[in-house]
Amino acid sequence: MVRSFASNKSKFLTIDKKSLLMGRGKEMYMTDIVKVAKNEIVKVEQMIKKIDMFLATAPDGCLKWQNKAGKIYYYHQYMLEVQKEKKKEEDKEKSNDNKKEEDKEKSNDNKKEENKGKSDDKNNDSKSDKKKDESTDKWKRDYIKKNSSLAESLAQKHYYITIKPILEKNLNELKRFIKKYQKEKADNVYELLSTERKKLVTPLQTSVKEQIKRWWEETYEKNNMYPENLRYETEQGELVRSKSEVIIANILYQHRKDILYKYERPFTLMIDGKMKTIYPDFTIINVYTGKVIYWEHAGRMDDPHYAGEFVKKMNAYIANDLSLGKDVILTFETQGNPLDIGIVKQLVESII
Repeated sequence: MVRSFASNKSKFLTIDKKSLLMGRGKEMYMTDIVKVAKNEIVKVEQMIKKIDMFLATAPDGCLKWQNKAGKIYYYHQYMLEVQKEKKKEEDKEKSNDNKKEEDKEKSNDNKKEENKGKSDDKNNDSKSDKKKDESTDKWKRDYIKKNSSLAESLAQKHYYITIKPILEKNLNELKRFIKKYQKEKADNVYELLSTERKKLVTPLQTSVKEQIKRWWEETYEKNNMYPENLRYETEQGELVRSKSEVIIANILYQHRKDILYKYERPFTLMIDGKMKTIYPDFTIINVYTGKVIYWEHAGRMDDPHYAGEFVKKMNAYIANDLSLGKDVILTFETQGNPLDIGIVKQLVESII
């Protein structure tokens, strides 16, 4: 719902001007870096899978090009079948030799230097063999016609081959980080203190558990504008101003294991150079990360005055470095286009 901005300040929520200009107020949260890392692992694994699928059917050889009088000519360079099979066998043998060397190093650490010397000798031999092969390998180069997609496929192949080992290294580093990161242990240092010690200690960071506890126990002045419109009761037990807000509230409540919400919890923002209080329809907190999200429902967008007030409110969020769709969830309806419950469920799933 959209209401005019109130000038009174909340008892519990204050944000200094400097923090607002930096985009950080007391509503901001410490990112759960482990969750970010896990999400990144999923993305990297998907990219590697995409690369492997492409390379499985990619054309042999590589892309060559020449600039002749300012015009670019593309060529497909590939190894002849006889030499290709020979190279595959050599690569296979080298791979087996390397694997044997690795197994030896793991099983007998006392012979590392000796094995290293042997490995160096093999590398030197392979280099001399490579030089011999280069003189006898036969390559063929075909001109790529202008409308052919072959050039793009070969260029893409080169890109994928180059980036794949980097992605694989990043993936291993992310997995190693998650294994060693000890955020919970750091949080528990304060949690395990006695009640009397907690009164004397200011923790370096507030754990999500403590943040949720304080958020839920806080008290605040409710929005006193148009109290007669508070007529619809939700499953959580509060009164809201429309049936659509009941739908949103109840769907949020059904996910209370993951998120908690408060209705019309005051939020102080910098508006036109002054601190003013607005009342988001729903203030939601993720119980795992502590991230706070606001939900605004515009229920009468076919009313010009109402729509204008809603735009002002959205501009206030943006001016205070809150991103619409990320920090502020939006739903809309008109008389002819009622609230879509499916969209509400989809939005709730996106913030869990």
